[in-house]
Amino acid sequence: TKNYFGSGTGHVMGRNGWGTGDTFAFFLAGPYGQSHAAQQQGCFLLYNGNFLTASGNIWSHTGINQGVNCNNVLCFRTSANAIIPQSAGTATNSVTLNNDGGFVATANLKPIISNATVTSWNRTATFNATAHQLRVQDSYATTSGTTATFQFVVPSLPTVSGNTITCGDLRAVVSTPASPTINVVNMTSVDSDFQSGYRVDVSGASGSFDVTFYV
Repeated sequence: TKNYFGSGTGHVMGRNGWGTGDTFAFFLAGPYGQSHAAQQQGCFLLYNGNFLTASGNIWSHTGINQGVNCNNVLCFRTSANAIIPQSAGTATNSVTLNNDGGFVATANLKPIISNATVTSWNRTATFNATAHQLRVQDSYATTSGTTATFQFVVPSLPTVSGNTITCGDLRAVVSTPASPTINVVNMTSVDSDFQSGYRVDVSGASGSFDVTFYV
């Protein structure tokens, strides 16, 4: 088989083949609560010959950074610009595995955000294995001035042109919001443990994000 869903852990993975030029995709939504676990519920990963987008820990010295700020998730911030951490709970994950190695995973991630100003967060990850394409769609609701940023980490400095972010063989196109604000953050400026990597922050949404990654 070319795809798998671990219902107990919430791990979903798929690939379009077993060759060196094939693409592997991963998505996570399940139980969170271990003290050593990273705050990465709702994260995704793409690999094709190397990591195209993944946790910033891939490019760190220790590999043990747990914060939201280095993972491919929605980063919620309070009106005071403080990051809202993920909290102990269990996200639900409904998954369809496709014959080509792809998958569709629809997750309710509110259970791992205890902060009351985040009233909902749902994320759907659709991996079209045949097309080497991953689409990530978010819907969320917040109150009290809390904002959301769609973030993902790439290995090298990306270029930004309009709604398109390009990093090596990876191209990300932001469909929603239609006029996003896109910032690139050098991970070495986030913490000295990071040896390389860049985080792409997409903001300007009002309740939804829609980003497609092409390999």
